[in-house]
Amino acid sequence: MDHVPINTSLNRSLSLDAVRAFAIALVMGRHIVAAPADGHFVTWAAVGVWRRGGWVGVDLFFVLSGFLVSGLLVREQLSTGDISYRRFLLRRALRIYPAFWTMLAVTLVMFTMQQPFPQMRALIGELTFTQNYVGSIWQHTWSLAVEEHFYLLLCVFVWMLVRTGPRSRPFARMPALFSIVAIACLGLRIITCATHSQFAETVHVFPTHLRIDSLLFGVLIAYFWHVGDLRKRIAGRAVPLTLAGMGLLIPSFVFPIDRTPWISTVGFTMFYLGSGCLICAALSAPTRPGKLISRLAFVGKHSYSVYLWHIPVGLWCGWYVRPLVDDPMIAWYVIAACYLVGSLLLGVAMSYAIEIPMLRARDRWLPTPNSRP
Repeated sequence: MDHVPINTSLNRSLSLDAVRAFAIALVMGRHIVAAPADGHFVTWAAVGVWRRGGWVGVDLFFVLSGFLVSGLLVREQLSTGDISYRRFLLRRALRIYPAFWTMLAVTLVMFTMQQPFPQMRALIGELTFTQNYVGSIWQHTWSLAVEEHFYLLLCVFVWMLVRTGPRSRPFARMPALFSIVAIACLGLRIITCATHSQFAETVHVFPTHLRIDSLLFGVLIAYFWHVGDLRKRIAGRAVPLTLAGMGLLIPSFVFPIDRTPWISTVGFTMFYLGSGCLICAALSAPTRPGKLISRLAFVGKHSYSVYLWHIPVGLWCGWYVRPLVDDPMIAWYVIAACYLVGSLLLGVAMSYAIEIPMLRARDRWLPTPNSRP
C-alpha cells in the first residue's frame, strides 16, 4: 500500500496508481454490509460476489508493495554501489506510522464512546505491528504487520544477496531465493490447512510466514524489471496480461475461502501470480493514459489512507445511519453509499492532512534520489 513511483515515465506511475485503486475497491467490497437476501436479487448477488472475493485486493497490494519498495533498494545499489538500510527503514516508518497512529488514536476515542475499551493485548498488537499474531482492534490492520515484517526481512535478504553475490550481478540469486521462500510458504500453508481443519483468518490468512511470498514475488518482478529484460518482454502485451491476471483472481470470487481449503493454500499462490500479471500489464500500458486511468490514479494515490479509514467509516455508518431508516433495503443502500463515499472522502482528506505533509517532511529530512513524495 505504498505510493512510490518506480518508473520515470508519468504514465506508468499513473497506471500503477490505477492498479492500487482497483485493489482498494476490492478490499472495500469485502467489508461492505451484506445486502438483504429478500431485496433486489441482482444487488444481493453482485454484493455477495464482491464480498466473497474482495479480500484478494490485499494480495494485489502485497505484490505491488514488494515491487515498489524493493525497487528503491535495487536502484540504490545499482546507482551508488551501496544501500543505506537505516535510511530505508526510517523512510518506511515516516511513510506508515503517522497516518496509522492518527487513525488509531481517533478511532480509539470514537470506539470507547460506544464500546468498552479494547483489551490490552489487542492494543499492544496494534502498537507493535504484531496484529497478525498477537491480536488487533481493527480487522484490517493485520496486513500492515505483514508489510512491516517484510521491510525488515527485505533488508536482510538484500544484504545477503549483495554480500554473497557476484559484484557485477549483486541480485543474481534473487530468483533462487524467491523459489525457496515460495515453496516454504506453500508448504507451511498446506501443513496449516491439514492441522487446522476449522478455518480461521487468524490461522490461515494473517500470519506473515504464510503470506510473505506474495511480497517477495513483487521483489522478483522488480529484479527482472530493473536488471533483466522484463520491459522488452511485456511491451505491448497489456491486454493478454490483464486477461491472465483477472483469470487467476476469479476463483476468489467463486469459491468461499472459509469453505474451500485449496484457496488458502495454492490459491494464494495463484492470486499473487495474477496480481503480478496485472502489475506487468500496468507497466506495459500505453504511453498516454486516458482520463479514466488518471481519475483512478487519483484514488490510488490516496489508497493507504482510504484503506486505514474504510472499516472505521463502515462501523460508524452502522452506528449512526442505520437507526435513521426503517426499510431494510433502503437502509442498505443508504449505508452502502455512506460507507463507500465516506471512506473515499475521509481517506483523501486524511491523506492531505497527514500523509502528504509527512512525505514532504520525510524527503527534506531523509533525501534520496530514488524516491519522491
